[in-house]
Amino acid sequence: MDPWDSTPKYKQGLHNVAEDCTDCDNIENSTRYPAVAGKQYYGRGPFNIKGNNEYGAFSDAFGPSSYDSADMFLEDPDLLETDGYIAWASAIWFYMTPSFKNPSMHDVMTNYWVPNSADTGANVVAGFGATTEIIAGDVECRSNNDSDGSANRYVFFSQFLGDFGLHGGDVAGMGCAKYWSGFPQSGAHFSEPQYFVKKWGDTGKCNVVGYETPYNIYVEGDYKRCVCDVWENGDETCQFAYDGIDQGDDSQDDQDQDETDQDDSDQDDDQADSD
Repeated sequence: MDPWDSTPKYKQGLHNVAEDCTDCDNIENSTRYPAVAGKQYYGRGPFNIKGNNEYGAFSDAFGPSSYDSADMFLEDPDLLETDGYIAWASAIWFYMTPSFKNPSMHDVMTNYWVPNSADTGANVVAGFGATTEIIAGDVECRSNNDSDGSANRYVFFSQFLGDFGLHGGDVAGMGCAKYWSGFPQSGAHFSEPQYFVKKWGDTGKCNVVGYETPYNIYVEGDYKRCVCDVWENGDETCQFAYDGIDQGDDSQDDQDQDETDQDDSDQDDDQADSD
């Protein structure tokens, strides 16, 4: 007997950690996160992140701090399926990180994201249903009534709460019916600056803006990458300190400092011998 047959359905979420869609490339046009030839970016991990844009963004957040850190999972997307640590990390990253279109699920569930009149006018309200919009809004939230997928999500969520002796409260806000267009452009989420852009007239600096650019405030190193790209020639000639790329004159300064430290150490040893 398959042990999954006796497992409540709401506890089967990790039965599969990859989408059953091995022929789905999910290739998207992207200059920041271009797809690697022959690789497939179907849903992997507990939250099934998919598409080269999400794989690249997760690489930026998870990978080593370097100019080309986005390449990690673009080149080896299978790691999100074969490495348990990375799979879970992808889910935590997705839960915690806002995107250009949506607040993060964490911001919704902690009430950091507070809908404004434009949000409520578009039927987007505070509650669990907004997290369904973030995960699968185009599939599950574009109808007059809650889809089966949306309903299953809030039923399973309520059952999980019951396991911890908690109650989900009123059903209001649990579903996402009539979320016709997702989070509106004039909504609360879009009022928050999320990206960096060249700060004209202030050499070597970038500024925060509310419109989308290749440099995200939620990605470690993106401020430095912005500076290197817009004020220099990317990683080839960048004179601004940046882990993992050419440090310009700073690297020589570091070498000189190392030599000075070594000389000081040798002098201390000589002094100790004379004593």
